[in-house]
Amino acid sequence: MPEASGDARLGELSREDVARLASSYDRFVHALDPFSEETAAAEREFKRDLADCFDIACIRNPELKQVGFSTFRREVIKRCRKFLKTTDKPSGV
Repeated sequence: MPEASGDARLGELSREDVARLASSYDRFVHALDPFSEETAAAEREFKRDLADCFDIACIRNPELKQVGFSTFRREVIKRCRKFLKTTDKPSGV
């Protein structure tokens, strides 16, 4: 059986969901102080929002449960990185 594409694995994840997830992902992955409370809070926010998105996606598409949370998480992180890369605006020199 062919593997589902990344979009199929994510279900109906909106651009707003990706933007929100990418924001908290960016704050904890690229933190200057990885041990700060702010970084830990951003990581908790990302994990909570990710779990909520997975639950909602599974309600809309029950077959997504077969894909599993870890695959969903991996695909969301790919999409977050892509979003951050395409929306990154270099500072003026």
